Amino acid sequence: ALVTLHKGLAPPDAASRASEALASVASRLQTAMDIVKGDDGGCFVKTSSRSAKDNAEPALIRARIAAALAHFPQHDENAQLVALSYASMQLLQFSEAEAVIRNLIGSERCWHDMELALAQDSWNESLVARRWVQMEPDMEFRCFVAGGRLTAVSQYRHLIHF
Repeated sequence: ALVTLHKGLAPPDAASRASEALASVASRLQTAMDIVKGDDGGCFVKTSSRSAKDNAEPALIRARIAAALAHFPQHDENAQLVALSYASMQLLQFSEAEAVIRNLIGSERCWHDMELALAQDSWNESLVARRWVQMEPDMEFRCFVAGGRLTAVSQYRHLIHF
C-alpha cells in the first residue's frame, strides 16, 4: 500500500484499496502508540528496516531549523547542519498514527525498502513504535556487531562537529 500511494500515480481503484489497507494499519498502530507513548504523548515509529527521516513538509522543517538555529551564536555551515539535525529528529515524534502513515508514504527511504521487499519471495516487514525519548543528535551512534560482539562504534552524524 505504501508503494502504491508513494508517487501518487496509482489508478483511483488501486489508490482506494491501498488507502483502506493503510487505514486498518493506522488503527492498529494507534492502539500500539497509545500503549507505549510517554507523558509527552509522543512516539517514534519506524519500519523494521529504518525510519522515514527523509520526509518532512518543507515549511515545517524550515521553521524548526530556524528555531534551532536561534540558539547558536554563529550561523555557519556546521551550525546549520546541527540545527537541521535537531529539527529532523523533532519531526520524528508522533502522537497520531495517521501522521505516521502519511510520513511513511512520502518517504523515499521507506518506498525503496518496500520495493526491495516486494521483489523477495518472502519478507516480513513490521512497524515498530516506542516511547519518544528526547536525544541529543551528538549522542546518536552506529554500532556494528559481528558474531554477537560489539566490534565498532561511530558517530552517526559524522560530517558535523558538536
